[in-house]
Amino acid sequence: LIHNFGVAKASIYYAPNRTTGEATADNTSDVTRGSAETGNSQVEFLVDGNFGVTGARAFYYQGKSKSDVPGTAAVANDLTGKKYGASYNFGQITLAASKSDVQSTSNIDAATKSFSAAYAVNKDLVVSLVKSTTTADGTTTTATATTAKESLKGINIGYNLGPFTLNTWYVDGNDVGGTAGNDGKALMFITTTKF
Repeated sequence: LIHNFGVAKASIYYAPNRTTGEATADNTSDVTRGSAETGNSQVEFLVDGNFGVTGARAFYYQGKSKSDVPGTAAVANDLTGKKYGASYNFGQITLAASKSDVQSTSNIDAATKSFSAAYAVNKDLVVSLVKSTTTADGTTTTATATTAKESLKGINIGYNLGPFTLNTWYVDGNDVGGTAGNDGKALMFITTTKF
Protein backbone atom coordinates (compact mmCIF):
# COMPACT_ATOMS: atom_id res chain seq x y z
CA LEU A 1 0.00 0.00 0.00
CA ILE A 2 1.36 3.41 -1.01
CA HIS A 3 -0.13 6.78 -0.20
CA ASN A 4 1.15 10.16 -1.37
CA PHE A 5 0.64 12.93 1.17
CA GLY A 6 2.19 15.55 -1.11
CA VAL A 7 5.13 16.37 1.13
CA ALA A 8 5.91 12.67 1.70
CA LYS A 9 4.99 9.17 0.61
CA ALA A 10 4.17 6.39 3.04
CA SER A 11 4.13 2.70 2.18
CA ILE A 12 3.36 -0.56 3.95
CA TYR A 13 4.57 -3.84 2.49
CA TYR A 14 3.53 -7.28 3.70
CA ALA A 15 4.66 -10.66 2.44
CA PRO A 16 3.16 -13.77 4.03
CA ASN A 17 6.31 -15.63 3.01
CA ARG A 18 9.62 -13.87 2.36
CA THR A 19 11.29 -16.91 0.78
CA THR A 20 10.68 -18.48 -2.61
CA GLY A 21 9.50 -21.77 -1.18
CA GLU A 22 10.31 -24.84 -3.25
CA ALA A 23 13.86 -24.60 -4.59
CA THR A 24 13.13 -26.44 -7.84
CA ALA A 25 10.94 -25.04 -10.60
CA ASP A 26 7.24 -25.78 -10.21
CA ASN A 27 7.01 -27.42 -13.63
CA THR A 28 9.72 -29.99 -12.78
CA SER A 29 8.58 -30.92 -9.28
CA ASP A 30 5.50 -32.61 -7.92
CA VAL A 31 5.75 -30.35 -4.88
CA THR A 32 4.38 -26.88 -5.49
CA ARG A 33 5.63 -23.70 -3.93
CA GLY A 34 2.45 -23.37 -1.94
CA SER A 35 2.86 -26.67 -0.14
CA ALA A 36 6.62 -26.35 0.33
CA GLU A 37 6.82 -22.92 1.91
CA THR A 38 8.89 -22.89 5.07
CA GLY A 39 9.67 -19.19 5.13
CA ASN A 40 8.23 -16.54 7.37
CA SER A 41 6.19 -13.39 7.02
CA GLN A 42 7.72 -9.96 6.64
CA VAL A 43 6.24 -6.51 7.12
CA GLU A 44 7.88 -3.19 6.22
CA PHE A 45 6.96 0.45 6.71
CA LEU A 46 8.56 3.44 4.97
CA VAL A 47 7.87 7.17 4.94
CA ASP A 48 9.97 9.36 2.66
CA GLY A 49 9.75 12.95 1.47
CA ASN A 50 10.87 16.55 1.78
CA PHE A 51 8.10 17.42 4.29
CA GLY A 52 7.67 20.83 2.71
CA VAL A 53 11.32 21.90 2.92
CA THR A 54 12.89 22.65 -0.47
CA GLY A 55 16.20 20.86 -0.93
CA ALA A 56 15.62 18.49 1.97
CA ARG A 57 14.76 14.81 2.16
CA ALA A 58 14.10 12.65 5.20
CA PHE A 59 13.01 9.04 5.60
CA TYR A 60 12.17 6.44 8.23
CA TYR A 61 12.06 2.69 7.62
CA GLN A 62 11.16 -0.17 9.92
CA GLY A 63 10.83 -3.87 9.17
CA LYS A 64 10.31 -7.18 10.92
CA SER A 65 10.63 -10.77 9.72
CA LYS A 66 9.07 -13.56 11.74
CA SER A 67 11.65 -16.22 12.48
CA ASP A 68 9.62 -19.10 13.84
CA VAL A 69 9.24 -21.90 11.29
CA PRO A 70 5.55 -22.71 10.62
CA GLY A 71 4.52 -26.22 11.53
CA THR A 72 7.39 -26.84 13.94
CA ALA A 73 8.09 -26.29 17.60
CA ALA A 74 11.24 -24.32 16.84
CA VAL A 75 10.84 -20.67 17.70
CA ALA A 76 13.67 -18.19 17.15
CA ASN A 77 13.78 -14.46 17.63
CA ASP A 78 12.42 -12.11 15.00
CA LEU A 79 14.78 -10.31 12.65
CA THR A 80 14.14 -6.59 13.11
CA GLY A 81 15.59 -3.46 11.61
CA LYS A 82 15.08 0.25 11.32
CA LYS A 83 16.82 3.01 9.43
CA TYR A 84 16.38 6.75 9.30
CA GLY A 85 18.22 9.63 7.74
CA ALA A 86 18.12 13.00 6.08
CA SER A 87 19.84 14.97 3.36
CA TYR A 88 19.95 18.61 2.38
CA ASN A 89 21.01 20.21 -0.88
CA PHE A 90 22.14 23.79 -1.19
CA GLY A 91 23.48 24.76 -4.57
CA GLN A 92 26.21 22.39 -5.70
CA ILE A 93 26.62 20.72 -2.28
CA THR A 94 24.55 17.94 -0.71
CA LEU A 95 25.06 16.65 2.83
CA ALA A 96 23.48 13.45 4.13
CA ALA A 97 23.48 11.26 7.25
CA SER A 98 21.72 8.06 8.24
CA LYS A 99 21.61 5.52 11.05
CA SER A 100 20.46 1.91 10.98
CA ASP A 101 19.91 -0.64 13.75
CA VAL A 102 19.49 -4.35 13.07
CA GLN A 103 18.88 -7.21 15.50
CA SER A 104 19.51 -10.72 14.19
CA THR A 105 17.70 -13.91 15.17
CA SER A 106 20.58 -14.72 17.55
CA ASN A 107 20.22 -11.38 19.37
CA ILE A 108 23.27 -9.78 17.77
CA ASP A 109 22.73 -6.02 17.53
CA ALA A 110 24.46 -3.99 14.83
CA ALA A 111 24.31 -0.21 14.47
CA THR A 112 25.64 1.67 11.45
CA LYS A 113 26.16 5.42 11.15
CA SER A 114 26.85 6.91 7.72
CA PHE A 115 27.78 10.40 6.59
CA SER A 116 28.34 11.74 3.09
CA ALA A 117 29.04 14.96 1.26
CA ALA A 118 28.65 15.43 -2.50
CA TYR A 119 29.79 18.23 -4.77
CA ALA A 120 28.34 18.74 -8.24
CA VAL A 121 31.22 20.04 -10.34
CA ASN A 122 28.79 20.61 -13.20
CA LYS A 123 25.50 19.09 -14.39
CA ASP A 124 27.24 15.85 -15.43
CA LEU A 125 30.04 15.33 -12.90
CA VAL A 126 29.57 14.66 -9.16
CA VAL A 127 32.22 13.81 -6.56
CA SER A 128 31.19 12.46 -3.16
CA LEU A 129 32.88 11.35 0.05
CA VAL A 130 31.34 8.70 2.32
CA LYS A 131 32.20 7.47 5.80
CA SER A 132 30.42 4.81 7.82
CA THR A 133 31.03 2.97 11.07
CA THR A 134 29.35 -0.18 12.36
CA THR A 135 29.42 -1.47 15.91
CA ALA A 136 28.01 -4.84 16.93
CA ASP A 137 27.92 -7.18 19.86
CA GLY A 138 28.73 -10.84 19.43
CA THR A 139 26.90 -13.44 21.49
CA THR A 140 28.98 -16.23 23.04
CA THR A 141 27.98 -19.12 25.28
CA THR A 142 29.23 -17.36 28.39
CA ALA A 143 28.87 -13.66 27.76
CA THR A 144 28.21 -10.96 25.22
CA ALA A 145 31.45 -9.65 23.72
CA THR A 146 31.78 -6.46 21.71
CA THR A 147 33.26 -6.92 18.25
CA ALA A 148 35.71 -4.54 16.60
CA LYS A 149 34.21 -1.38 15.10
CA GLU A 150 34.05 -1.59 11.31
CA SER A 151 35.04 1.61 9.51
CA LEU A 152 34.60 2.35 5.82
CA LYS A 153 35.81 5.44 3.96
CA GLY A 154 35.13 5.95 0.29
CA ILE A 155 35.08 8.32 -2.63
CA ASN A 156 32.72 8.15 -5.58
CA ILE A 157 33.01 9.93 -8.91
CA GLY A 158 29.92 9.84 -11.07
CA TYR A 159 29.76 11.04 -14.67
CA ASN A 160 26.64 11.33 -16.80
CA LEU A 161 27.15 10.58 -20.50
CA GLY A 162 23.48 10.93 -21.43
CA PRO A 163 22.25 7.38 -22.13
CA PHE A 164 25.15 6.00 -20.07
CA THR A 165 26.42 6.80 -16.58
CA LEU A 166 29.79 5.81 -15.14
CA ASN A 167 30.50 5.51 -11.41
CA THR A 168 33.95 4.91 -9.96
CA TRP A 169 34.13 3.81 -6.32
CA TYR A 170 37.18 3.52 -4.09
CA VAL A 171 36.64 2.15 -0.57
CA ASP A 172 39.10 1.68 2.29
CA GLY A 173 37.86 -0.63 5.05
CA ASN A 174 39.17 -1.32 8.55
CA ASP A 175 38.08 -4.22 10.77
CA VAL A 176 35.58 -5.31 8.11
CA GLY A 177 32.84 -7.56 9.45
CA GLY A 178 33.79 -6.65 13.01
CA THR A 179 37.02 -8.65 12.80
CA ALA A 180 40.08 -6.83 14.14
CA GLY A 181 42.81 -6.54 11.52
CA ASN A 182 40.52 -7.52 8.66
CA ASP A 183 41.40 -4.52 6.49
CA GLY A 184 41.01 -4.11 2.76
CA LYS A 185 40.62 -1.80 -0.19
CA ALA A 186 38.32 -2.02 -3.18
CA LEU A 187 38.05 -0.25 -6.52
CA MET A 188 34.82 -0.60 -8.50
CA PHE A 189 33.61 0.64 -11.87
CA ILE A 190 29.86 0.62 -12.40
CA THR A 191 28.09 1.53 -15.62
CA THR A 192 24.36 1.89 -16.18
CA THR A 193 22.34 2.57 -19.29
CA LYS A 194 18.84 3.82 -20.07
CA PHE A 195 16.54 2.22 -22.62
